[in-house]
Amino acid sequence: MKRLIFPSIFLLCVGLAYSHTFPFGADPESRIIQNLNYIENMYFKHLSPHERREAVKIMNETKELVVGLTSGPVYHHSIMGEEAFIILYNNVKNEISDSAKTKLIQKSLGNGKITCSQLGKLVALYKFDNRREELIKSVADKILDPVNIEVVLQHFDSSIKREQLRDFFSKVKLVN
Repeated sequence: MKRLIFPSIFLLCVGLAYSHTFPFGADPESRIIQNLNYIENMYFKHLSPHERREAVKIMNETKELVVGLTSGPVYHHSIMGEEAFIILYNNVKNEISDSAKTKLIQKSLGNGKITCSQLGKLVALYKFDNRREELIKSVADKILDPVNIEVVLQHFDSSIKREQLRDFFSKVKLVN
């Protein structure tokens, strides 16, 4: 556990320093989630499997707290961990049709949550924008960090679909 404290403090400092590169208009919740995603993508790959599991658990708890503090009470949703996501990703990749992929993702999420980073990787496996849109709308309420939806939208070929989904998420945020 002591081995995780010092890297965590270091990573938090790096995240805070990195946060100054974001636009000044970004809200604090968005900046914190983006910083956590950056830390996860850049540094977790250098940890041992045991340390990675612990770090992912801490990271998910932190993301859940950030979202809970800014949008009301914290509900302890199950956030898909990295190992479970890798298994899901490989299963989705092996599915032939986009509709089968969507059904598998929906069943796997159950009552859990998924990050935009994870969803973006899954959306990239789809062949058609219409099916991508169908997936995103069907799991919209399960996205932990909808402020980062651009990570998902970058995988769309159609700029019209991207704009429609931006509108969709701007309306969803008002309801939540």
